[in-house]
This record gives sequence, structure tokens and C-alpha cells, in this order.
Amino acid sequence: MLIEVLRGYGLVGIFILALMEAIFLPVPVETLLIPFLIVKPKLYVLAVVLSTAGSVLGAMIGHTIGKIGGKKIVYKYINNNKIDKVHELFNRYGTLAVAIAALTPLPYKIFAIISGILDMKREKLAIIALISRGIRFLIVGFITIRYGGKFFAKLNSTTIDVKILVILSAIFIIYLVSKIITHKER
Repeated sequence: MLIEVLRGYGLVGIFILALMEAIFLPVPVETLLIPFLIVKPKLYVLAVVLSTAGSVLGAMIGHTIGKIGGKKIVYKYINNNKIDKVHELFNRYGTLAVAIAALTPLPYKIFAIISGILDMKREKLAIIALISRGIRFLIVGFITIRYGGKFFAKLNSTTIDVKILVILSAIFIIYLVSKIITHKER
């Protein structure tokens, strides 16, 4: 129902969905982005910018929720097992964990909230979210315009090995970008 309402608002609906998805809604932005771009491919850049902007703003709100609400509120609303797994990924990969979540089907919103609990710098989260989500929406938009919805239908029917290869490639790109950012901070 909400998605149908947002669909009627076009680009504004995409922005709102990206914002809400990054905070609490379990519906990916691509739900609106792909059909929108199939109908209006000339608005590709604007759609990607608004998707990314909404997602980054949502991550900043999630960060604030984590920072202010802390563990007590977060553990009340999010499954403890998911939070523990996210903590483990943060301990293992640091800020790269956020980039991985932003590019993959992992629950990006939980990573944004946990980044606030773990006191990650807001600027660092914003940069990682901007780059990672921007890359994700650029790729989805490009593939949508180039191949239409047929590619995504094919991806859903593809073996898990191809999906893993695509995800690992994206993670490698983000890893390189995060190393560059870390190097510049020194």
C-alpha cells in the first residue's frame, strides 16, 4: 500500500522510500527506482541523485537514533542476533562493513544505527554511504536503462554463484575506495 502511494509521487516517492529504507523500512529503493527508470530513462541522473541523497540522509538519522537511543532502544526493536552479527562485522571490517551493507542485501539500516552506537564519525558514515549507495544506484540505474527489467528478472533466476561474484566485485571496489579515504585521513 505504501509503495503504491509513493509510486504515484515519482522522484519524490523514490527519495522518501530511500530515506525510510535507510532508517526502518524493509523495502529496497529498487522497488520504485527500476520501474521508474524503465518508464522515464532520461531522468536517470536525477533519480540516482535523489535515491542516494535520501539514503544518505536516512543513514544520518539512523546514526542519530543509535547515538541517542543507544543499545537499550535498538535492542528493543531489532532482533538481537542481527545486532550481534552487525557488531561482529564492524569489529572485523570496521567502516568497510557499512559499505558492504550499502552495496548488498544486508540490512543497511541496522549498520547505520549501529554506527551511531559505536560512535562512528558522522562525516565518515556520510562519505561511505554517499559513495556506496551512489555506486549501487548508479549500477542499478545503468543496468535498468541498458537492459530493462529483463536483467533483474534473469538475476533472480541465476545461480547463487553469479550473485556472489557480483557482490564480491562490488565489495572489492568499496574496499579500494575505503583504503583511499583512510589513506587521505592520515
